[in-house]
Amino acid sequence: MRAIELPQELVSDLRAVGLNPTDIVLYISSGCNLRCKHCYVGNDLLDSAVYYSAASVLRFVRDLPSLDRVTVLGGEPFFHPMLTEIITAFGQHTCNERRITTNLTICDDDILNALMRARFRVCVSVDGHTAAQHDDLRGEGAFGKTIDNLKRVIRDGHDVEVTHTLTAQNIQYFWQFVSLCQAVGVTRLNLHRVSLRGNALRNRHLDMTASEWRALTDAIEKRSTASAGGLRVRYEVGFVTEAEFADLVSNGEYEHHSRASYYSPSGGSRVVIFPDQRLYISSEAFGTQSYIGDIKEGRFKFNIQPGNELIVSAQSGFDTTAINSEILGDENYPIPVSVSYRRTAIV
Repeated sequence: MRAIELPQELVSDLRAVGLNPTDIVLYISSGCNLRCKHCYVGNDLLDSAVYYSAASVLRFVRDLPSLDRVTVLGGEPFFHPMLTEIITAFGQHTCNERRITTNLTICDDDILNALMRARFRVCVSVDGHTAAQHDDLRGEGAFGKTIDNLKRVIRDGHDVEVTHTLTAQNIQYFWQFVSLCQAVGVTRLNLHRVSLRGNALRNRHLDMTASEWRALTDAIEKRSTASAGGLRVRYEVGFVTEAEFADLVSNGEYEHHSRASYYSPSGGSRVVIFPDQRLYISSEAFGTQSYIGDIKEGRFKFNIQPGNELIVSAQSGFDTTAINSEILGDENYPIPVSVSYRRTAIV
C-alpha cells in the first residue's frame, strides 16, 4: 500500500470556497480484500491500494472545528496501517456522531477496542440473507466471516448498524433480510440503492427502476410502527413525483447537500474525501466532473469547470440530474433526489 497526503491547509482551503466542514466523510484507504460486483469505488481504485497518511489525517482532525458527524470508510478501512491512532484522534475530538463502515470479514482486537473507546458506531455491510445471496455480490466465503464477526461485535457491546445495498437481485428478499437482522440482534439497518458507479457500471443488471425502489420504501412505511423495540430502518427516498418534489422544497424539508448537510443540524457543510484525491459534497458526483476540487502537488485545487457541484447547485437549485445524468427516474417517479435525503421507519 502507498501513502498519500492530505494538504496542510485543507480546512482553510475549504472555508475559502464557502464550505463549513462539519460532516466529514473520509475514505481513508482504497485497499480492500473484496472486489464486490456493486462497489461504487471500483476495482481500478481498489487495486491502487493507496491510503491517506496518519500524520496528515491527524493534522486535518486537529484543524477541524467541532463536528456533527464523521464517517470513516475504504476500500476496507481496517486495512489502514495506523487506523487505531486515527480512530483515537477522532474519539478525542468534539463530535456528535462517529461511524466506520466495514465489510467485517476480518476482526482486529486493537482496532475494535479503539472503536469502543472512541464511541464509534460499527456499520457492517451485509447484502444478502443467505450466503448464496451475499457471496454472489461480494465473493465466496464472505457471508460466513461477516456474520460471525457481526455476532461477535454485537455480543461485545459495540454500537452496531447493518448497511444493506439493495439490487435487482436481492430486493425481492428484503423482508427475509429483515428477519436475519432481527435474529442476529441488529437494531439499526441503513439501506442503500445500488449506485451505477465503479463496478456496478459493468453489472448494470443489478440496477432497478425508480418505481421498484418506491414500491419497497412504500411497503416499509406501511409496516412502520411506533414500537421502540423494533428494527430502525433508514432508507433513501430516492425518487419523487413532480408534486412531491414541489411540496418538499416549499416546506423546507428537502434541499441539496451543497447548501447544508442533512447530518449537521447547525447548518454546516458535508465534505467527502475520496481515495482518488478528489473532494465531493454528494455521493451522486463520485467519478464525475462534478467534484468540488482535488489534491494536486500537496494543495487543494478548486475545480473551476462549470460541472463543479457547487457551481451547478448555485445555478440550478436542487436539480440532482444536472449533477449526475446517470441517475434517472421513470414515468411514475421522474425526479431523483439526493441519496442523503432519507427517512426512518421502525419495523
